[in-house]
Amino acid sequence: MTRPAHGDLPSLDKKPSASAVRLQLSRILQSAGFKSSGRKSKFLTYIVEQSLAGRGDHLTAYDVAMGVFNRDERFDPRYDPLVRITARRVRAALDQYYLTTGRDDPLKIDIPKGHYRPVFDVAWRAETLPHRAATPDGSTTDKPRGRLGSPLLHPLIYTAALVLLVSVITCVETSRWMGRERGTGGEHRQRIVVTTIRNISANSSLERAADLMTQEFKLSFCCAEKFQVVPPSSPADFELTGSLQEDAAGIRAQFLIATSAGKVLWMHTYVLPQITGSELADAGITRDIEEELAQLRTVAARN
Repeated sequence: MTRPAHGDLPSLDKKPSASAVRLQLSRILQSAGFKSSGRKSKFLTYIVEQSLAGRGDHLTAYDVAMGVFNRDERFDPRYDPLVRITARRVRAALDQYYLTTGRDDPLKIDIPKGHYRPVFDVAWRAETLPHRAATPDGSTTDKPRGRLGSPLLHPLIYTAALVLLVSVITCVETSRWMGRERGTGGEHRQRIVVTTIRNISANSSLERAADLMTQEFKLSFCCAEKFQVVPPSSPADFELTGSLQEDAAGIRAQFLIATSAGKVLWMHTYVLPQITGSELADAGITRDIEEELAQLRTVAARN
């Protein structure tokens, strides 16, 4: 199938026509980032068509799960992050497309974070493309805008940001582990032990995912006002343990919250698609566990 020429797209105003959007969609679906992935293509096609039909404002993860992945009414986005993960992949693929193959396309299809309704932008090139400078042979080259456009400065910026982040984390964890047991207003901060998430499968690549999730849990609870992360040997109100296991269905991530005496308060198993370690750490599980801990904390405060 031949990729539509850029000239085929009709003249657009601020609100592109449905035919213009579908033509742009066909360009994107023929690109390398989408042609190799039926899941991403189906996801993007579904939300675009739903938006063109006037249903974009009401799109939810539940709608996408049923329309794209054939999930039934039992689907619960709180425990099944499939839609969130796919949306993240589609956003990344769109970003890559518009940085490369589609950088001269007159219409941009984007999916804002936290939403499933796509945005159709006809003014994106004037806002985002760098200035072009003429070369001696008459062609044009990209000229970065300002000093931040210099490729030499990017590593320095990233390094400085990383050093700052590590410093903040170190200061926060040190101050909280040195005995600050009360939150704002003198409220008792419950202590939690986060044990290392275990990889109990033969897939060694899950070791990295387990490490990422362990660090994410520690950082998240360390920065919470209601909890204090303490070492495993310390007295604690809660203990979080977990494991990752790969099987034919995907990756089973099981997590358990117990008291220091070993009484199980909560346990849940997530069945996840085959994803990378960074995506697994970003699957929304931390948020689910934070919400569950908040409920357990409320119950404990009443008793």
